[in-house]
Parts: sequence; C-alpha cells; structure tokens
Amino acid sequence: MNKTTKLVFFVVLIVVGLVAFKFLAGMLRNILFIAVAAVLVIGAYRFVFGSKAGKK
Repeated sequence: MNKTTKLVFFVVLIVVGLVAFKFLAGMLRNILFIAVAAVLVIGAYRFVFGSKAGKK
C-alpha cells in the first residue's frame, strides 16, 4: 500500500468510526438506562423478597 491509499483508508476509517460511535452512543444510552433500571428492579425485588425467602 502506498501513502495515498493509506491516508484515504485512515480518513474513511475515522469517519466510519465517528458515525458508528455516534450511533452506538445513542444506543448505549438506552441500553445503559434499561440496564440500570433492570438492576434497580432486581435489587429491590431481592431486597424485598430475598430477605424472607432467600435465606435457607
């Protein structure tokens, strides 16, 4: 590969990376929100029901 091809490939990679990052950042925010909500729900459920039924 010569320098020009490398440079073009590098620029394309950066642009694609930025677009993918923006897209993933939007998705990650939703996934993170869902994950935090799920952890809170599971934590609350285990705290309420686990303390009574969880101990054997």
